[in-house]
Amino acid sequence: MTNLTQFINGGMLLKQQIITANGDWDRPANMAGNIVYVTLAGGGEGCGTNTVTGGNGGEYFIRVPIDIGDAQSVPCVIGEAGIGSGTTSTSYSPGGTTSFGAFISALGGSTNAGVGTPGATRQNSGNPTPAQNGSDTPLGYGGKVINFGSSTLIAGGGGGLVLDTSRTAGQTTSALSAAMGYGAGANFTAGMPKNGAPGALRIEWPEVV
Repeated sequence: MTNLTQFINGGMLLKQQIITANGDWDRPANMAGNIVYVTLAGGGEGCGTNTVTGGNGGEYFIRVPIDIGDAQSVPCVIGEAGIGSGTTSTSYSPGGTTSFGAFISALGGSTNAGVGTPGATRQNSGNPTPAQNGSDTPLGYGGKVINFGSSTLIAGGGGGLVLDTSRTAGQTTSALSAAMGYGAGANFTAGMPKNGAPGALRIEWPEVV
């Protein structure tokens, strides 16, 4: 967990906490009011060794205002990464759901259910449809095609870039490895199952100085 602060008008601090593991968020003693602002991403989807796209990034919400009432703590669940599987698998593994108590949840990425930011599509050797980039959305970047054919490399859908700007999702480098960025979908390299990235949750609240 990481704590950051910045000054805002009115003699208060705006504090935030990024949560990357299951546990309770405890209400600070000096919290002003009952409103917190929650940003969260579900876990990214994993893909098998012979899937047709990279994994989808997790569902994503930005700075949603939530009235927690008189709650003194809120349980936080972080969506697990979807796990790549099989030596010849064409299956996908959905990411897990990230939740802030019963107040708000973000589903894990799922190609089959159409959830999250899409990964790129590889060229099908049996039916040579051109490879395509995943579509960008306001909440994440679609995965990108590196090249196609027998050496197809495709990136998974973008994850929570607002939560972690030091890493990239929907990456376009040729060195595709693990999914990067909270909630990012798995990249695809032929013959190698890949995992998605776990989700994350950020909570912001005002405190009296």
